[in-house]
Amino acid sequence: MTDQDIPSEPNNEIVNNTKLDIDEIIKLATAHKEEGNQEFKSANFAQAIDLYTQAIDLLQPSAPALPKPPPYQPKHNRKDKENPEEPPPPPPPEEPEAPLSPDIQQLCELLATCLGNRAACHMNLKHFDSTITDCTDALKRKPKYLKLLLRRAEAAEQLAQGFISTNDACEACSKLQMAVEDYKEALKLDSNQPQVRIKLSKLEPMLAVWSEKMKDEMLDKLKGVGNFFLGKLGLSLDNFQTTRDPSTGNMNIQFVNK
Repeated sequence: MTDQDIPSEPNNEIVNNTKLDIDEIIKLATAHKEEGNQEFKSANFAQAIDLYTQAIDLLQPSAPALPKPPPYQPKHNRKDKENPEEPPPPPPPEEPEAPLSPDIQQLCELLATCLGNRAACHMNLKHFDSTITDCTDALKRKPKYLKLLLRRAEAAEQLAQGFISTNDACEACSKLQMAVEDYKEALKLDSNQPQVRIKLSKLEPMLAVWSEKMKDEMLDKLKGVGNFFLGKLGLSLDNFQTTRDPSTGNMNIQFVNK
């Protein structure tokens, strides 16, 4: 089959990206996106998801995620060890990334839009996990996509409320943390968002409370494991008492016969 033999109707083609050039991929994907937009406007969210997915499947193999630079890790030489108070050397200047070609940039923009639109469908259907997944994939191609930062934050906030209702401190903390970080990042992109500030004023205290609950849960689990093994010796963690030395701040453990 040649390029000319590939049908142009967006609903009937079987596409192999190796046989399509970028212009054709963009044309076919855009057709799917526009159909998806019509279904979305009619509140046919499941149908819109199918159409956005067809566009995404076309674009994803050719639209790379933007790479993140690795964190800088200074190497300490012998001099550093002999002089531990000497500050580490400054990180080397970051080399500018090679810019993407205009056609690949266009692919990434279109893919981010389609992923964002599909995320909006999932949000309307209350598929909050899928909303987060699509927003995250879109932000890999378009990191400063404000609308999707807010959408992911809202989805995380909704999930957090569900975990709070079931008293799942670990999951509640995870989702509250995601929502707080995304709302803060959104404010960096646009500080004129009073509703986001209101949300943060409510979510940050909630995160602090549930972080403490998560710590308590983890401590209880660790105690359970410790008591399981100590029980084989006829002991428990109640036989050990910890006190803090006020002069050094060190913790001391003492055995108590109970």
